[in-house]
Amino acid sequence: MEALRTCGDLGIALSGGGARALAQLGVLKVLDREGIPVSYLAGTSIGAIIGALYATSDSAMQAEERLLAHLTTAEIGLNLEGYEALRATNKHSSGGFLDLADTLWRAGRSRGSLIGANGMRAALHQLLGDAALGETRMPFATTAFDIVSGCAVQFVGGSLVEAVYASSAIAGLFEPLSNGGHVLVDGGLAEPVPVNTCRRLGAAHVMAIDVTGPRIQSTDAGAVSTALLADALTRQLLEERQFGEADLVVRPQCLVDHFADLSDPVGLIASGERAAEAALPAIVAVLDRHRLRSRPSPNRPGAANSRNLNLPSNIP
Repeated sequence: MEALRTCGDLGIALSGGGARALAQLGVLKVLDREGIPVSYLAGTSIGAIIGALYATSDSAMQAEERLLAHLTTAEIGLNLEGYEALRATNKHSSGGFLDLADTLWRAGRSRGSLIGANGMRAALHQLLGDAALGETRMPFATTAFDIVSGCAVQFVGGSLVEAVYASSAIAGLFEPLSNGGHVLVDGGLAEPVPVNTCRRLGAAHVMAIDVTGPRIQSTDAGAVSTALLADALTRQLLEERQFGEADLVVRPQCLVDHFADLSDPVGLIASGERAAEAALPAIVAVLDRHRLRSRPSPNRPGAANSRNLNLPSNIP
């Protein structure tokens, strides 16, 4: 396909989803290959890690090379060894969200979290370096949830590592990030699909990528299972509502059952490429539909110029 020219307002919302989130990198590879520029980028949970890699690389191809090289490192947490250890904590489970929640609940009873803050930061520093959010090649933001105020927060400036840490600090798995009176955990609790954050950065049209896995089903009537199921279904409803706010949703078919199954990272990325290639006509239609729309004012609250803030800003 001939390289496309857009009005420069395309935003990409990257969701969580454990190992499945690698498929999002495949979608970004196709956008690069087709000459479709990404003007704004927002990520939640592991989607924040994928987004930070892309925003600090020259291309999605380079981001893929960096990620695959990092996955082969040893004794630093966010790698094949670390994910395999997490997978082994409930190796007899189906590997869905309920099983993740059960693992974290059991971990929280014993020592608060599975992975300490130092290990997580070391892994992110090795992966991302010392870049700041204001130094990314397009406006990029991450989302997190403040368990003190009960509000979602958006990082648009400051340390990239800290912003990604906050967004991906799954409660029970990683220690929360304390920042100026905020205690921040996984952004998926408040904005699992950061479509709204993309629009606040300035995007006129937003494409979301759904790697959340199969819909939740459970017949276990136990007290703990019922509580976890209710929480998981609430999160699922929030995800579905936020996917509905996007102009287009690309849904890769990731053939993994466990949230920590990184046995085939190249295959996961390829699944995103296939989904994006199949969705190209719809992507082009969205770009054409919005081509003549006027751009949002860059001076409105939460737009691209607010990315220079060094503290998280509340999203009402």
